[in-house]
Amino acid sequence: MKNPAHRELMAQLYRWFEKYENPPKNPSTEEMTAFFQGAWAELDEIIQKVQSPWTMRMCIGFYEALEDAYKVAQRGETNNVTT
Repeated sequence: MKNPAHRELMAQLYRWFEKYENPPKNPSTEEMTAFFQGAWAELDEIIQKVQSPWTMRMCIGFYEALEDAYKVAQRGETNNVTT
């Protein structure tokens, strides 16, 4: 990437993804609320720090993917790939 802001955005989203890629299975309501609030708070920090037309859309996409991954985890399915 040529734009340093975009490089920084991708680096921060990558670190966020590493942290949240495996949502908890069967959490309590309080744990689930804290998980999603924490995830969005971190994305909001990225939105505030990285000024780019890409930032908001990408953060929303990552959050929506997290919601989908959470639903899958609750069904007991797995997306883990092992080599």
